[in-house]
Amino acid sequence: MKDPAALFDFMGRNDVIWFGNMNQEQSWDQTKALPVMTDHVQNELVLQQEQQLLLIASKDHHVIMHHQPEPAFLAYLEKQGVNLPRMVQKEDGLKLKGLIVPYLLDESVEQDSSLEKRKFYGSNSTLVKRFNHKISTRKWAEEHQFTVTCGAVCQNADELKQTYEELRANHFSKMVLKIPYGSSGKGLRILKNEREFMQLVTFIERRKIQTDLLLEGWHPIKRSLNAQLLIQEEGSHLLSITEQKINEDGIYLGTDFAPIYELDKKREYEVSMHRIIELLYEEGYRGVVGVDSIIDENEQLIPIIEINARFTQVTYLLPIICRFFSTYEYIESRFKRFSCSADLPFEDVLTEITEALDPGEDGGFFIYTFGKTRAADMWHYRLFILFYHMKKDKQIHMLTKFDDMEFSAERGREFAEK
Repeated sequence: MKDPAALFDFMGRNDVIWFGNMNQEQSWDQTKALPVMTDHVQNELVLQQEQQLLLIASKDHHVIMHHQPEPAFLAYLEKQGVNLPRMVQKEDGLKLKGLIVPYLLDESVEQDSSLEKRKFYGSNSTLVKRFNHKISTRKWAEEHQFTVTCGAVCQNADELKQTYEELRANHFSKMVLKIPYGSSGKGLRILKNEREFMQLVTFIERRKIQTDLLLEGWHPIKRSLNAQLLIQEEGSHLLSITEQKINEDGIYLGTDFAPIYELDKKREYEVSMHRIIELLYEEGYRGVVGVDSIIDENEQLIPIIEINARFTQVTYLLPIICRFFSTYEYIESRFKRFSCSADLPFEDVLTEITEALDPGEDGGFFIYTFGKTRAADMWHYRLFILFYHMKKDKQIHMLTKFDDMEFSAERGREFAEK
């Protein structure tokens, strides 16, 4: 486990400007191969995950904010030992001169930097887009002889049907269809049976979609790993190996930051990640990369499920994780979405969680994102929390309690009456 904040090659500059363009990748999806409804509320809350940049930026850096966090939440971060950087609103931040460090280096960041004669951290938007492309990544992994999942790239409905039958013959009943772009489950569709597959194929046929699609057999997962890589001229690093908590629909639920693996399997994984670092360096890529991998139930390591050629939530959290890592044996994150009619202030949510979890003296929790927005007379919330403890049973107790917590309008009225 390494703290990236101490390793970034910012060329000796302190005029660093962090920018969380969290939803930018969704604008790349032009295939329309998956039926999807845009959830503007959740998109708004995802953008508020820019609060996580406050954890990695130095005190003399700037962080561009689309939304101003609640003062009580900022005071809480400071009380937890976070040295807050300078926060500026987007319209003011984009006028600053300095080194832009974006969540995702895309064409718009590159163009804005060129117009304003600013530098940006990373390689170039073309490479970033290429390695975020799920189908290109699959082909790249095959080209370099990494073990990949069973499946094939298809360009139309007929090829999808053929690949589906081949996967069925190889005893896969559950499959996943991936489009080129999309993160956190947005760029894929889990197909649990033939009926779901045929519904999707019919959708694709009616729209006469001709594009690269990836149909894979769903390997029963034993462990779901993530590696954070930092690739720079002044030295590259394997920052961390963590384990993702994924539900049966492929949606991210949280991260175990202190997983334990058999030594030979860990070494095999580290060798694969260092090879990826070398190959990406040769390609000219510079910056942060997150690599999703699995160990299936047959103990087969599949090193590249997908590559996120950008910062990730784990990257931003690593400075905090490194602080806890030497003291606590169990460190895990979770998030919760909920809605109610009440406008819940941060202090009241914090009080409610503290009373429910009761971590004791050997552990605790840290709220690192408190997002909220109003739509249609309802308030919608998105909480991210880090749990840490010395005792496994206490850690499990906290996680279970948090998973079971509900915030309702009735609870909101109780808060309002206090």
